[in-house]
Amino acid sequence: MNFESINNVSDLVEANNETDPTEAIHALIGEAVSSHGPKVALDIAAEIIGRLVNLHDAVAEDKVAEGDAETAMLWAQDSRTLTMAKFMVESIEM
Repeated sequence: MNFESINNVSDLVEANNETDPTEAIHALIGEAVSSHGPKVALDIAAEIIGRLVNLHDAVAEDKVAEGDAETAMLWAQDSRTLTMAKFMVESIEM
């Protein structure tokens, strides 16, 4: 919740009534897995992890360009960990 945008009681009530997109996404994934089987879950997991790898690589490159080698190294380490996780998910045979 962004408290900076709350100026009165009605703003607070409206903010509290906003739905969390995470719940809707989880429901969609659950429906897809129920309808199409566990292979769909593995494909979704690999896609999400792959996007996280790309994000981490991009941030690491940005941090290098900014001269922040320490933070770049941390992002790069997480990228390698995520890459291994993606490889593990993709190695599961269905």
